[in-house]
Amino acid sequence: KNQITFGSLWDHVAVIFGSCWGLLGGGQNSSASEKCQIANDIHFSQYFLQWNAAMPEETFWYAKREQGTWAYVCWVIILGHFLVPFLTLLRIDAKLSLGIMVPIIGWVWLMHYTDMVFNIMPLIHKDGPVLHLSDIAAVLFIGGGLTLIFLHNFRKHAPFPQKDPRMGEVLKNQAHSH
Repeated sequence: KNQITFGSLWDHVAVIFGSCWGLLGGGQNSSASEKCQIANDIHFSQYFLQWNAAMPEETFWYAKREQGTWAYVCWVIILGHFLVPFLTLLRIDAKLSLGIMVPIIGWVWLMHYTDMVFNIMPLIHKDGPVLHLSDIAAVLFIGGGLTLIFLHNFRKHAPFPQKDPRMGEVLKNQAHSH
């Protein structure tokens, strides 16, 4: 029997927002907006094929994520992975503030981790998420390695164009705008 589940709710929210954002002309000439629309299309097509076809070998994905506290994790992802960063970064001054951007970056990483846990762990922990020391160690190990790679490459390449004749003007205008 077809019914809307918590697992498929994210797909509905993403598709509705993505469609409205695209129709209203939001994010014009923005590759980030295009990536969001592509992600919305992928979520919707996955939802449509699995839920609408009502194939038992496919719809178990949603059923597993409705057991225990996984439904609450779904709501955390819906609100935290999309709504909080979106509403926070609507204003241009928020995007220019390091005091706002650093916590948002940490928040988005946390929500991405929560999304990965939501996609993988319901088959292992049926009643809800369980945090182990090995989870923290893996995140620190992989995050530390990627940080080292980033810092190594960051030192090799300048973060802004070196021979741009108008760079001084841009930096001067940026300094006066704050």
